[in-house]
Amino acid sequence: DWGHCVGSGMQSHEYLAKAGAWSAKRKTLSDRSALYTVHDIEFCMSRKKALNMFDENDIQANLAHFTFTVIMEDLFFHLLNGCTVHILSDEVRKNVELISNYYEEHNITCGYLPPTVLKIFKSKSNTLKTILTGSERVSNTYLENICLTNNYGMSETMGAVLCFVIDKKYENTPIGKPEKGVEVKILDSDLKEVKKGECGEICIIGDFRTTYFKDEKRTKETFIKLDEHKVMVRTGDIGFFDEDNNVIY
Repeated sequence: DWGHCVGSGMQSHEYLAKAGAWSAKRKTLSDRSALYTVHDIEFCMSRKKALNMFDENDIQANLAHFTFTVIMEDLFFHLLNGCTVHILSDEVRKNVELISNYYEEHNITCGYLPPTVLKIFKSKSNTLKTILTGSERVSNTYLENICLTNNYGMSETMGAVLCFVIDKKYENTPIGKPEKGVEVKILDSDLKEVKKGECGEICIIGDFRTTYFKDEKRTKETFIKLDEHKVMVRTGDIGFFDEDNNVIY
């Protein structure tokens, strides 16, 4: 769970996040614990700030649970940038109608909603301007007069690393292009790049320091160190680049 810290002194703190990963290939649910350092958190915050999507005037509705990696963007990023954050109760977060009412009553300007909620979400608010979604495939989803972004990431990358502004309904909405300081490669089983339009494993390159907690074998399989400041994360997800260089998965 979030909040487990070890070490003394700010720069030696480490944060342990637990997440479950569904493997379609193996049809199993595996448990993994990602260990973050302060450096990882700073890298995540710099990526989000570069998007210039929010400022101190925004009022964020925090829907994500504290055990979900999205909390980095849904809560901490907004607080660090001077936004006001409302933490929704379990009663509200489980009811789409109550979410919509809360947005309207409290002048919410931005928030995260998972794709399944977006399918039935009806905004009543005059202040809502930005919604982030992700964590699963986004299909046939679009909102008028609201900036809706599809975001892709994982615990291993400390949240979203690709972003796509949804401009219309797509059968399979792109997950977009990489954020500042991040590269994306589509690789075959030999870790060689495939041609544009061909499917392969989505691999994320950035200044990540993440390791699995007490799991050296999986750490070596997932995190490939390229140099002192670059690590490639093998996501295990299959995708390809479209003609606009957006990633589809």
